[in-house]
Amino acid sequence: MAAMARGLGILALGAWLCLPALAAEQTGPSEETEPEMGAEEIVICAPAIPAEGISISTLDRDELLEAGEVVTDALDRLSAIHTSTGGRGERIFSLRGFEQRQTAVLLDGVPLALPYDGQLALDMVPAEWIERISVVKGPSSVVFGPNGLAGAINLRSRSLAGLPRFGLRWETAGVEAQHLAAWHAERYGPLEIGLGGGYERMGGFRLSSSFEPSPNEDGGQRDNSDREFASLIARAGWSPAPGQRLGLVAQLVDGARGVPPSVFDALPRYWRFSTWQAGMISASHTGDLGALQVDELVFARFFANVLDAYDDASYTSQVLPRSFSSRYDDRSLGGRIRARLRLEETPWGLTIVRLWTGLEHDQHRSSRQGQDDEGASLGRLLVSLAPEIELVPIDCLDLRLSLQADVEIPQVDGAGEHWGLNPLLSLGWEAARGLALRATAARRTRFPTLKERFSGMDFLLLPNPALHQESAWHFGLEAAWRPSPELRLEAGCFHAEVDGLIETVPVGDGQQQVQNLDRARLLGAELGASWTPLPWLALDAGYTFLYARRLEPDEPLVYRPAHKAASTLRLRPWKPLELATCLRVVGPVRFVHPETRAMGTLGAYLVWDARLAWQPAAWAELFVRAQNLLDANYMTEYGFPDPGLTVWGGVRLRAS
Repeated sequence: MAAMARGLGILALGAWLCLPALAAEQTGPSEETEPEMGAEEIVICAPAIPAEGISISTLDRDELLEAGEVVTDALDRLSAIHTSTGGRGERIFSLRGFEQRQTAVLLDGVPLALPYDGQLALDMVPAEWIERISVVKGPSSVVFGPNGLAGAINLRSRSLAGLPRFGLRWETAGVEAQHLAAWHAERYGPLEIGLGGGYERMGGFRLSSSFEPSPNEDGGQRDNSDREFASLIARAGWSPAPGQRLGLVAQLVDGARGVPPSVFDALPRYWRFSTWQAGMISASHTGDLGALQVDELVFARFFANVLDAYDDASYTSQVLPRSFSSRYDDRSLGGRIRARLRLEETPWGLTIVRLWTGLEHDQHRSSRQGQDDEGASLGRLLVSLAPEIELVPIDCLDLRLSLQADVEIPQVDGAGEHWGLNPLLSLGWEAARGLALRATAARRTRFPTLKERFSGMDFLLLPNPALHQESAWHFGLEAAWRPSPELRLEAGCFHAEVDGLIETVPVGDGQQQVQNLDRARLLGAELGASWTPLPWLALDAGYTFLYARRLEPDEPLVYRPAHKAASTLRLRPWKPLELATCLRVVGPVRFVHPETRAMGTLGAYLVWDARLAWQPAAWAELFVRAQNLLDANYMTEYGFPDPGLTVWGGVRLRAS
């Protein structure tokens, strides 16, 4: 109830709006006339050179609305991304077979991951904050900083430009499921201010009607799947002079949630996050100095949570030895400077020089109930320097060369520093009008997280201070073809050779340890199409094939589906009415049984979502959306079934 009170207080400050429009096709980000603070976008500076094709996808505000309240639900509409829910109740993802902690995830340019374990469940990021998501598959540029072994996902928070002054959104899926969000923005000459807040209460999600009861779950509403959160975002922008912009963003999430137990475990875990808090603040400057563009960003972020383990499904007593109460506090301070110099007249044509340099200090502290000391404290410093040059000798050709140097300095006794030196070569060619090709070869490095290397809080997981970084050589070829204004076709193939792959392995006596395995191979192909045959009809479709295996010994990497297809259809036959529907098909997934360590297979599944919206006036919209229309019973991780059919209804209001 404390989170409810905070949420209602936040909502009294303003109102939120979600703009209705048809979803944009999946194309590369382009240069913006007014850069947003902390914007991490790949820019192709020569007008005649098209942006990358299928290796970059964008999800706009409309696609977030169609998917609902969870950012990972929108990401799951991309065939190259596979989302799953596991033992901590967190919704995480993999990108072309790489895990989330191997992907650089950013919010307004700020790394969005817990310093301790290197990832953050994106279902904890309120969708109300987000304006657009850019997904970069594989290495494409130096603008995203360190640890982007798989690529990058950049979340852009709501812009102050072009928004309604006041807005409100509310939706419900029954008495125990409520979402309420608000936004207010004002402009005072060169100063822009925006304030938004949200409140979410879920009594738990419903399982599929075809779910078969198990010893730990009798069906119906999923045990211990409730959650309650309040959120706040405030941002300001100031343009003191032409070509200069200052920005400030502050974000806060505060709440609690349950962790559903495995439906199959002989000894299920009865866990709850009684406290889950995250806060971020960032400040930036963007300026033009003739041909030189610079932007600077500084940030601070904190995460605080309390994880309680209980004796049984009553979630009331903590007497047994396996019960505990753990507190985790994470802090990060950092910043980066980017510069871009555009040289129009050189002997070899247009030249763009870029520089990215930054540092980040991570600190983690943890403690358990009953400990006399303050708990374990771990820290590290990450430093990166990345120059890049892009040459455009003729309008139909561009060549990009970069070198990213990363250094990790652990602040733990006996731990040494680690280095990563990562070159990139990318060649783009407009082979014919409407046909663009790009080939890329690059190396990327990821340093182990503090948990992977030093964790000793979980007595079944042994620390491994000798753990070193994992690296991957990437090779990619892609093509984008627009045979007509209504049709865009994309195709690509990718190949990554991973050395020192970091995985958790059993070491005997029921204990595990994170170790560097020898090698792994991730390769595959991706296809995409966007077709708009009529102004009121749009179709997007994609398919990804993935081959993901360890090479020594030869065995599959778990929880990486070999096949995934996704398609989205949008109809607006009558201006006030819009229908959007999405269909996803995921092939079988290999997994390792957590108790027997035997290899198994989760079956293929199909999920169908839909949203119907009616706009009776310019300032109002009524909508209903359904998730998992077929009420399919499926698991994305062994022992953790996903929600069944869920229907939401709501209203959005706005005032300019």
